[in-house]
Amino acid sequence: MSSEILKVKDLRTYFFTDIGIVKAVDGVDLCIKEKETLGLVGESASGKSVIAYSVMGLIPKPAGRIVSGQVIFKEKSLLGMSDREMREIRGKDIAMIPQDPTTALNPLFTIGNQIGEVIRYHERVGRPEIFEKVKSMLRVARVPSPESCLKSYPHEFSGGLKQRAIIAMALSGRPDLLIADEPTSALDVTIQMQIIKLIRELREQFGTSMLLITHNLGIVAKMCDRVAILYCGRIVEEGTARAIFYRPKHPYTKGLLASLPRGHRTQKGLYTIPGQPPGPLNREEGCHFYQRCEFARDRCSEPPGLEKIEGDDQRVRCWRWRELE
Repeated sequence: MSSEILKVKDLRTYFFTDIGIVKAVDGVDLCIKEKETLGLVGESASGKSVIAYSVMGLIPKPAGRIVSGQVIFKEKSLLGMSDREMREIRGKDIAMIPQDPTTALNPLFTIGNQIGEVIRYHERVGRPEIFEKVKSMLRVARVPSPESCLKSYPHEFSGGLKQRAIIAMALSGRPDLLIADEPTSALDVTIQMQIIKLIRELREQFGTSMLLITHNLGIVAKMCDRVAILYCGRIVEEGTARAIFYRPKHPYTKGLLASLPRGHRTQKGLYTIPGQPPGPLNREEGCHFYQRCEFARDRCSEPPGLEKIEGDDQRVRCWRWRELE
């Protein structure tokens, strides 16, 4: 059995504002094994990216704060590390593909300079070696004419090429864990599948574990070994991709799957989950899905735990999941 490369235990990341405390991540537990891809799925503002930035040590201070929990990477606790220690890990051991390649690249520096900065910082090699390594990584990321692209600026690249450059930058340190934060959301549909195919091929080539953050269940089906469903800062269900797609337990997971287009001519319209997610300052102490769930009962006003399903690699946070089988 593969060993766990990342373990997150009872992670709570809050933002302290003038109007109240935003509990963006409210007691999250998850793990990623070696060479495994975990999909983290949820609506916008559910806390997906905050989990990623918590792992990377990039929560903006002083408003943002990890108030409790553990983040353990390769048996080392990341939360107790200094900024200098985290800089040694970021880019080399853990790398990130951000959501928008346009804002991730500095418009004042060439593509070659920005990719080379990662290599220069972590490997301490000379300029000729950096030049060759950058060209090699651009080839790996399927960037055409890598030598000429070295001297190009971000504004000279299309959205797809910018994302390929970001992928080359992320993999240039040969990380053990790659965090992809909605890597295709800023791209048009014709380019999205090319980028997903590239990430999948490179992950297999480098043997990298990956946390894939997305709200696109189609991408999850193609990419992920396991899936965690996040709702309002809490994981409501987790399991293998097959279990989540074919044997969902939580009403929210079932609602997400029911809302997917099936392509049948008889389908009259898409299912929509009733209501809206609660605001960040108005969340129930019990089940956060309580107000939107058609199966809710009085007990659902109490907070359910994340219960392991016996005989299956699946966990669910719901009082009534057995009754709804």
